[in-house]
Amino acid sequence: MRRIGFLYHPKIDEARRLTDELLQAISTDDVSPWVESSWDVDAMRQNMAESEMVITLGGDGTIIRTARIAAPCEVPILGVNFGRLGFLAEVEPEDAVTLVPKALKDDGWIEHRMLLNVNVVRDGEVVESLQAVNEVFAGRGETPRAVRITAWIDGAEMRTYTADGIVVATPTGSTAYALAAGGPILAPELPAILITPIVPHPTPYPSLVVDANSQIDVRVKTHHDAVLAIDGQINRPLRRNDRVSCSRSKHVASFVRLHPPSNFYATLMEKLR
Repeated sequence: MRRIGFLYHPKIDEARRLTDELLQAISTDDVSPWVESSWDVDAMRQNMAESEMVITLGGDGTIIRTARIAAPCEVPILGVNFGRLGFLAEVEPEDAVTLVPKALKDDGWIEHRMLLNVNVVRDGEVVESLQAVNEVFAGRGETPRAVRITAWIDGAEMRTYTADGIVVATPTGSTAYALAAGGPILAPELPAILITPIVPHPTPYPSLVVDANSQIDVRVKTHHDAVLAIDGQINRPLRRNDRVSCSRSKHVASFVRLHPPSNFYATLMEKLR
């Protein structure tokens, strides 16, 4: 019997109602489901390792939170879109009762997307390691003052920015914060890392696309508060001279796809509008 997870956004009533409909639709299949709020991270971790697939009912934020937990367990995600853009979702709510049972019968394919491994280095020691699906932001905190940020690529100093911050993004994250900051959109399967300064002063600097196997190091130099943000969901304070080291993760995020790979380009402009 296949162990399948359902994660619904707890603030979207329709997401919970559709979850109940889907449970009824698959009740005759050889499936053992578990159901949790997508905000209950502890419950997600407890159930993830024994699951064969996870179905999320929420926005891209729900999928991203799930992906950080599912990736080490190699569990694929099928996203039902209750969000505004739905870059990562595969199924619209009105089609879910028809398409989800097809996905459970392996009527689709698996797309793999790279993640970033993020180490916070303080006084020469790694004090925390994290995973990023979309992006890593290092920069100013609540104090509305620019910070000085030095970036290195494979040990070679690139430059020191005076800016609000810097974003190091995966191709998946190129349609998120990096895009809002003027960065390019990268193809999801592209093995690359995107580096985008946020409001650099006084001269605007372009984004830089580097090989996925590069190591990006960022150091924030400031006497006021600075932060590290992962996917806009995990936040950590940064001290002066902390180093944030970003590199390609050994894990990948896996997504169940029912449409052909070209669907990303077919729907891109529609989603941006």
